[in-house]
Amino acid sequence: YDKADVSAQRTVEAVRTSTRDVTVPAEGLAAFINSLPRLLSDHYGITVSSGAVHPTLKFQGFYGPGSIWLTADGDVTLEDGASIERSSAYIRLIGLKVRLREPNWTSALVYAEDAPNVSLESLDIDGESTQGQYGVSAVLSKVVIVNSTISNVGVAVRASGSSVVSANGVTGSGNKVGGRVYRGGVLLLSEGTPDLLGGASNSKTGGIIVKSDGTLL
Repeated sequence: YDKADVSAQRTVEAVRTSTRDVTVPAEGLAAFINSLPRLLSDHYGITVSSGAVHPTLKFQGFYGPGSIWLTADGDVTLEDGASIERSSAYIRLIGLKVRLREPNWTSALVYAEDAPNVSLESLDIDGESTQGQYGVSAVLSKVVIVNSTISNVGVAVRASGSSVVSANGVTGSGNKVGGRVYRGGVLLLSEGTPDLLGGASNSKTGGIIVKSDGTLL
């Protein structure tokens, strides 16, 4: 084994976390997130004041014992969506509106890749019938969606590459497809989540969709 790697891991595990509560204006949020250390040794409780956030809100490469909790205070809109990539730290988004003014390479309003600790709570995700192919798209990730709406997209939730997505109290309308799973993706539908997630059908290619009672769709 590599002694340097083991030493680095023990150093990270030994760090004591503290809570840092901050308020950030919507227009400065993307820059603030980008300024944070990638090794999160603290829990950041970020309150976002009303306004529009752009460009795309990106969480990239965060790790360690800390976390980022992002809560809207008023009407806060992510106008270019959000992406969480290569981040093992806990990322929690609460009470935000998510839109997509222009198509991006992920074709998703919320995109998670190699992100095992993502929580999306009370989000209003709306593709507005134009830019959003996917409402929430997960690749090699674990994502929990709670009490949120996903509407007017090509696919409400996509789970791929052995991702696990849990949807609890997730509703929506105007979607072409509700859940899409492939390459080992798992979509768990819990209480208050309709079987089709506001779509006309579901789609499965090498994955499973499970209802709250354990029934496979």
